[in-house]
Amino acid sequence: MQKKIEIHEGICKNSLFSIDKFSFKLAEAENGKMIKYSIILNTKGDSPLDIRFLLEETDPELEFILETPEELTNYIKQYEEDKNPEDESLFHDIRTKYIEFIKKDISSDLSADESMILLGFSIVGEKIYIIVKTFSLKLLSAFLEKIKIYCRENEIDFTESEDIRWLELEQYIVRRAEMIREHQSEEFLEKTLVESYFPRFLKIFRKIDRDGYFKKSFYEDVMFQKKTLRNGEEIPVHINQVSKFFSPYWKYVISANNKEILCLHDEMPSDEKIEEYVYSFKPSLLGYYLKNWFEDFTVEVIKRKDFSPYTITHIMPGVRFNFFQDRDEKNIREIDVAISVESKGVSKLIAIECKKTLSDKEIQNTNKKIREKVIESGNNVFDAFVHIGCFSNDVDFDKIFEGTKLKYKHNILKSSEKYLDSPFYAFDVSSREDYENKLAYVIKDIFENW
Repeated sequence: MQKKIEIHEGICKNSLFSIDKFSFKLAEAENGKMIKYSIILNTKGDSPLDIRFLLEETDPELEFILETPEELTNYIKQYEEDKNPEDESLFHDIRTKYIEFIKKDISSDLSADESMILLGFSIVGEKIYIIVKTFSLKLLSAFLEKIKIYCRENEIDFTESEDIRWLELEQYIVRRAEMIREHQSEEFLEKTLVESYFPRFLKIFRKIDRDGYFKKSFYEDVMFQKKTLRNGEEIPVHINQVSKFFSPYWKYVISANNKEILCLHDEMPSDEKIEEYVYSFKPSLLGYYLKNWFEDFTVEVIKRKDFSPYTITHIMPGVRFNFFQDRDEKNIREIDVAISVESKGVSKLIAIECKKTLSDKEIQNTNKKIREKVIESGNNVFDAFVHIGCFSNDVDFDKIFEGTKLKYKHNILKSSEKYLDSPFYAFDVSSREDYENKLAYVIKDIFENW
């Protein structure tokens, strides 16, 4: 088994390398904790001390252990020249000219994992190549965020190897959803995404959600559209691209345990009193509609919409997280859709909750779970939480979408004094275009105010 590098406070016996109050030691482990990350700054640096001064300006809480940056090759020769090449490397894979050892916020009670940063850099022309190693994604993310803020304030372009905040989110994943859709479900999803069909589907969904079925008169209203002939005559034309997902049934009601149970049969039963002939989902589609459709619809709307000047860089549906990183099942929280949005070097992580019917009670209950299982973990990486309803019922939408008469809900998720508060938004939709416009407005507000 490949040995991995661990960091410890104090001087450890048989350590690979020690500096200040930290020791680095090789240990047998399946998964190492050390993370390597690269970022390129498009700016000129005349000397290693220029880079030191730049880093000091990004974060006054950083403490540099070395008097001046030193050449990396000295550490490779002294500590890794005779090391087993199959073991994890502390210095060799940094591959820069200089190295710094940096302590973060030493006045706090942070662990060694949360305190030590190894930073290698090279000056090549008018670019500074930086490699950062830490033992904590949280530390790495915070350190890089300071650098990016400094770069934006000083109009310095930069290039990252990966979205560090997305990597930080992924470390809390417990389970991912299995994305397997049957052909009919896939076709159904695609047809609901057609702008001209969506209002018809919406009317049908509202009827089925309320009653479980719809009658013939309603069928004729939503499954046909008028076509004008050359002579001016109007005729009804059947919309097969909508109707093919629904079937006729014989409807009757039975009583059991003082309750009435709705029954729909595709064949006329001989032993029951038939009330009427009605329509509803085909059996193979009903489960998909109830469990997965709106979440999948949301994912496809986001994928296909151009949110310029904002770019959707990552999207992840149906994932369960444990932000406490423990084994307690009660701390698991599923996020319907998580997205990362980027603009001008700034990224925002947004958690979207998809609800078929949005209500104030539903929002309150969901916010309570978010507060308890995400925010109060101390590891919340989301910048905002958004509740989106296919329909809404008695929601107090208290804010107006600028330039319209449409409303949404917006407030703050209060946390304990130890952690930061987070904003939440809520809105319902009336069409695909309405969905896109409202989500675009919310994304813009998050970037401008959070």
